Formats: sequence, structure tokens, C-alpha cells
Amino acid sequence: MNLALEHFENGNTKYALKDYQGAIKDYDKAIELYPTYEVYHNRGSAKSMLQDHKGAKIDYTNAIENNPNEIASYYNRAITKTKLNDNWGALVDYNKVIELNPKYKDAYCNRGDVKFNLKDYEGAMMDYNKALEINHYDTEAYNNIGNLKYDQKDYEEALKNYDIAIKIDPGCRPLYFNRGNTKYNLNDLRGAISDFDKAIELDNQDKESYNNRGVTKAKQQNFHGAIADCTKAIKINPKYANAYYNRGNAKLDLKDYQGAVEDYKRAIDIEPELEKAINNREIARDRGKDILKDVADYELSM
Repeated sequence: MNLALEHFENGNTKYALKDYQGAIKDYDKAIELYPTYEVYHNRGSAKSMLQDHKGAKIDYTNAIENNPNEIASYYNRAITKTKLNDNWGALVDYNKVIELNPKYKDAYCNRGDVKFNLKDYEGAMMDYNKALEINHYDTEAYNNIGNLKYDQKDYEEALKNYDIAIKIDPGCRPLYFNRGNTKYNLNDLRGAISDFDKAIELDNQDKESYNNRGVTKAKQQNFHGAIADCTKAIKINPKYANAYYNRGNAKLDLKDYQGAVEDYKRAIDIEPELEKAINNREIARDRGKDILKDVADYELSM
């Protein structure tokens, strides 16, 4: 047992150092000698960090079999099931977590997200509100309510919730990104750009905010600014199909038909089924032949 404990502690040390492969090897040895729910749970966490969600799920299940009241394993297994697109299975696990601890705020938020994925908007809202009952200053709950309202195209209510979340946590980049998208849909283009500016200030590798700021500039008829922002997004991620598509749209509006065709082609190379790029490539080709077609549509990233 002492040797098993040594391997378990070595695994924990390696996990803390982000040596997840090394941690798993030590956890393997600990399990061979003395399998406990703690070792299974921690090995599951290491596998999750390596994106081995199926393996993680098996380990969390073994941990639960060793200790049926282990909240952390139910909680982590629920997260893993969500990543495996098993929303119903995740819902069952979050129900168990809440049964074991009715004050577990994060479980309500996550269960709300699962219900949102299952289109149970009423149930999702109930869970987000329950999280806020437990903690009135929970930015995640306000953000999630904002996301729900955004999905329902209730942009005014979405904006209110993002505003509250930002007042609580003014340094949270995703909140500015989400609020920027909302303002865009409310046609508050200056406000949207201001929020995308802030998101980029907080993370200068935020390709989605560069892309969406470019889309917003295009809507302001600032096509050169749109091209510059989409180009920045592409430099961050050269496989960002939506940024090529939007840059192609800006070039199309500037009558740079050859440049537009090239960008649409790059987008299609990355995502061969990207129908909007296929359609707009034909528009650019036809306009290059002096044939007038419809105006290109720009696409926000979500």
C-alpha cells in the first residue's frame, strides 16, 4: 500500500507540473497495487487534459463505483459526457451532484447549459436563476442567461445580463465578445467595436474578436479596416475559414474581384462545404465579368 501511495503522490506531482502522460503512468502503477476512487478520479482528470474523454469517462465511472457518493467524479463525468455530446447522460450526473449537494452553484450553471443544449430553455433559465440565488455575483450565470437570450434573439435582455456580468468582472474577455455581438445585432456598431477593442486588449490573440470587429467595420462601409482585422485573425489562425470569407466579402465590396475569389477559395479549401463562400466566389467571378449580383453577406463568429 505504501508503494501505491508513493505512485499516487508522484502522479499528483507530475499532474501539477502538467506532465499528464507521466502522471497517468504513475496512476496506472498505483491502481495495479491498490485501486482507490481517488486514483481513478485523478487519472480521469489527467486523461481529460489530454483530450481522452472516453478514457476519462471510464475512470470517473470506476471512481464512482468505488465511492458512490463522490461528488467530484459525478461532476467531472458530467463535463466529460458533455464534451462527448452525451447531454442526456450529463444531465443525469448533474442531477446526482445536486442531489448530493443542493448548494453546488457550478452544477446548476452547467446543468443549465446542458438543458440549453437540449432546447429546454425554461429549465435552463431556472438553473441559472438558482445559481444566482446561491451567489448573486456569479458572472457565469449572468453570461449564460445572456447567451440564452441571445439565442432567442432577445438582444435587449441579453445586453442587460452581459452589462451586469461585466460590472462584476470587468476583466473577463468573453463577456466583451458576447456583448459586442449583441450590440452588433442591435445596430450599435460603435458600441460593438468598443467591446471588440476591449476583448482584444485583454487577449491580443483573440481571432474571433478581430474577425467580428472586421465584420462590424464592413457594415460601417470601412472595408479597408475590415480587411486589416480579418488579416489579423488569419495571422493568428491561418485555418480560420470564416475570416477568409469575410475578407473576401470586403474585397468584393471594394471591387477587388480577383482578391475576393482567392479568399473564398482559401475558405473553401479549409471548409469544402462552406456554401456561403462557394456562392460568393461565383458572385465575385461574375462581377469580374461585369455581371451584377447580390451584395455579399458578412458572418459573425460565435
